[in-house]
Amino acid sequence: MRWFGQNNKLWAPSSTTQNGYLRVVTWESYSNRISTEADTNTLSRAISTPKHDFLFENISLLDGQLVAHKHIHGTRQFTDICLLALSVSHGARFATL
Repeated sequence: MRWFGQNNKLWAPSSTTQNGYLRVVTWESYSNRISTEADTNTLSRAISTPKHDFLFENISLLDGQLVAHKHIHGTRQFTDICLLALSVSHGARFATL
């Protein structure tokens, strides 16, 4: 969070990261759970800032130029690998919490 606060560049989620945020903060077992209306309002405010951009998902995990398939060792890696490949394809920096 400190890095994010000090970053003067654009932040650019994709539909995958937006959907992930919405899914997590509305989980029944999430300790800071909020309502669907509240989470969509929060996300809408966050993406309305001048520092926001959007990464359109125009890549595939099947693209051997972006993804080294031999380094995929389990199903839990797919989303992060896809987001990393998306970042690389847009010349962006991949950050995760």
